[in-house]
Amino acid sequence: MDEKRKYRWIVISSAFAAFMSTLDSYIVNISLPTIAKYFHVGVDKASLVTLSFFLFITSTLPLVGKFVDKIGIKKVFITGYVIFTAGSFLCGIPPNLGMLLMARCLQGIGGAMLVNSAYSAISAFLPKEISGWGFSALSIAASLGITVGAPVGGFITGYFSWRWVFLINIPIGIIAMILAHRVLPESSPSDKKGHEKKSGFDFLGAIMSLVGLSLLVLGLNSGKVHGWASITVISMFISSALVLTFFVFWEKRQAEPLIDLNLLKRPSFAFASISTFLAFAFISGNAFILPFYLETLKGLKAQQAGMVMMIWSVVYMITNFFSGRLSDKIDTSILCASAMISAGASALFFSFALGYSGLTATVIFLAWMAVSYAMFVAPNNKHVLGMALPGEQGITSGFYNTMSRLGLTVGVCIFQAIFSHALPHHPETGTHVHTLVPHEALLSGFTHAYLAGVIICAGAFTFSMLGRTRKGE
Repeated sequence: MDEKRKYRWIVISSAFAAFMSTLDSYIVNISLPTIAKYFHVGVDKASLVTLSFFLFITSTLPLVGKFVDKIGIKKVFITGYVIFTAGSFLCGIPPNLGMLLMARCLQGIGGAMLVNSAYSAISAFLPKEISGWGFSALSIAASLGITVGAPVGGFITGYFSWRWVFLINIPIGIIAMILAHRVLPESSPSDKKGHEKKSGFDFLGAIMSLVGLSLLVLGLNSGKVHGWASITVISMFISSALVLTFFVFWEKRQAEPLIDLNLLKRPSFAFASISTFLAFAFISGNAFILPFYLETLKGLKAQQAGMVMMIWSVVYMITNFFSGRLSDKIDTSILCASAMISAGASALFFSFALGYSGLTATVIFLAWMAVSYAMFVAPNNKHVLGMALPGEQGITSGFYNTMSRLGLTVGVCIFQAIFSHALPHHPETGTHVHTLVPHEALLSGFTHAYLAGVIICAGAFTFSMLGRTRKGE
């Protein structure tokens, strides 16, 4: 195999891993109303199907990087596919919701291995002069996973079964595994850079991050059931704060921390990272709550809801072709801030238009939001990763990915908590929600969720402006 062809196949294999991991973050959302009805659970419990995946992929992502350094990219890549595919099989055959959540956690671990290995493969196996092309391919593949998730998930759920949203990964995963085994070299970054003598894994740090985030998620998820002022919920929040605070102090003392918090000493990077976190929180919250809106208040079937949400996908892909070039001509922080103003305005418009008949308001909102985020994501990637100092590209990219995925997790929590709080207490709120819950209560829940989205976007705008690169940083 000649050199160009070899590099091309490495990029294809890596990009496909990024695509699969991102796709599984979004393809399930459109199926959540169906899953809630199937297991006779509420919106709060259904949200855990998404949250469990986000939680484990976020909390294990830094630790996986250590495994890549120790045992090599190819081994982690193949193992990631095995775990991800096995998790997908278990997700497709669960007898109850608890088993589904456990399988989603397993899937998240596999997803973290795929994401980290994919980025490491581009960095390690491609010459420096073409690595930019490789990373660009990964970004496009990840964006494609977001854009096709809803329509593909809606089609599969509507015409087959929600189980096939997971089972479809099995043949695809096996083919991708064979491809990775054939095209990826055996060498690893540690072979080339002399990292064999690195210290051991920071397992305690990984456990603390997982426990701290899990307690936060459970607290936000349990507010409706136990009451926000209850001892149970307050204890979860306090425990989460204590564990995560100790995690920060622990990481600062480590020679090789899971997350290099020293990056936050640069104000521009810190503010831009917070803006990234907030921006991804809104996009994730919307992706979670919109299928419930379309299938309950609008009465659409899963496949119809997926087709409506494809508007976002199409507009985003088209606009994305121009946003990168625009970021070469306009200050990226100004571009990102403007995009967040636009996204907030779209959420404000939709919060007042939710009760309108028909789908015109939904179409306008999705197109408007897609343009806004297309003008944010690519320029923000350039802005944040462009702050990396020489030799810090890897840790900067890792921190950026962690912040964005943490935003995805928290966004679902916030939208679920606000929406559920507006609903009357009912043990089966998620079961045939359009018949059990009054229309006015549902509309109030959706309205409050999107008004929260306006506040989130306002925060993202503020931190984008504060994140403008200063001289001397």
